[in-house]
Amino acid sequence: MVKSILKKYKIKIFVALSVILLLCFAIMTQIDFLGDFVLSELNKAITERFAAELSLNPVSGNPITGFQIDNFSLLRSDKKLIEIDKAELNLSFISLIKGKPRLSLLKLDGIRSDYDSLLELMPEQKFPTKELDIPIDKIRLGHAEIGSPWGTLKSEKSSVRLLNSFHYDIIFKGSLAEKKLYVAGTVKKDGDNWQYNDGSIVFNDGKISIDGSIYPQKDFKFKTHNLDLSSLSLHPKFKPYEIKGHLSSSAVVKSVGADLEISCDGEIKDTVLKNIPLPMLKFEAIYNNDLLKIELLECQVFNSSLCGELIVDKTREIAGLDFDLHAENLKFNEWTDKLIKDSTPSQTLPKGNIKSLDMNIKGPVDSLSGEIKIAPSNIEYGKLEFKD
Repeated sequence: MVKSILKKYKIKIFVALSVILLLCFAIMTQIDFLGDFVLSELNKAITERFAAELSLNPVSGNPITGFQIDNFSLLRSDKKLIEIDKAELNLSFISLIKGKPRLSLLKLDGIRSDYDSLLELMPEQKFPTKELDIPIDKIRLGHAEIGSPWGTLKSEKSSVRLLNSFHYDIIFKGSLAEKKLYVAGTVKKDGDNWQYNDGSIVFNDGKISIDGSIYPQKDFKFKTHNLDLSSLSLHPKFKPYEIKGHLSSSAVVKSVGADLEISCDGEIKDTVLKNIPLPMLKFEAIYNNDLLKIELLECQVFNSSLCGELIVDKTREIAGLDFDLHAENLKFNEWTDKLIKDSTPSQTLPKGNIKSLDMNIKGPVDSLSGEIKIAPSNIEYGKLEFKD
């Protein structure tokens, strides 16, 4: 009898507590609270890391449904560096219970900025040397537009997962200058060095892969597959060269102190440089502490074939150069037809063809010397004629 009464009381108490909890939950989802606390913590983190401040409207929401901020900016000296239409902040409930609140998810949408503003915003120490407490587990980006000298960078669906301030998993999906751009990989600190592991960059239909240590010591592998060289024209310095083609290559980059070593090989297909077609170009290159060696293994230009080697030695007081070139079946009319638009009617251009050419130039750059051997078949230059 007593047990039965106690059991009924327990059920009633449980039901009452459940109703109270449900009422509390319903009330909490309709009341904005802790907004000022969230705002204070955000401002504190941004001030410490970026020496900037937030200009925003009141924060609405609560720990249950999350917080929302509309139409706010990141400022430095009253200058708007970033504008954001909306931010949604989800608090980790477990972190609240532990008394160390952190965000499980920060969602940003409608971001507008430019390259110079972001560069100005970046701290002098881009890679932190000591671990920082970043109270965010994951950042998700919606639509974003960043202006730059190379075109507008747009994000449609991107994210950064933060295990800690020394470990970031990055996914970027968007475009640059209206060309597809995808970036993924893990940036983390291992010992004294920062690494970019399983790095993948897809631009248009080409791909770049990076894996290894990138800062301060370098020890990483770098590969490209079908990389469209016409994208170099996005940079003003390369635009005049009108470069086209697709690059597939592999490289290893290592540094020991201030010394840098790079070794690479690759091939470029369907290349066009200033109207000169290069159907195939294969090369190998080594750079070791101011000593550069480039070997042209195979190159087709029109119906001509080229190969050679270039060595630039800057380890000496006066830089040295050693250049070897071997060419076969050179036909001048193939070249002049492409270059004629850059010439004047009064210019005299060579005609005819050369069976083979060997050139060697070497020495200090201020006193080069060398020889050129030509096996001519039929060359005309103005009134001069050279024949076998």
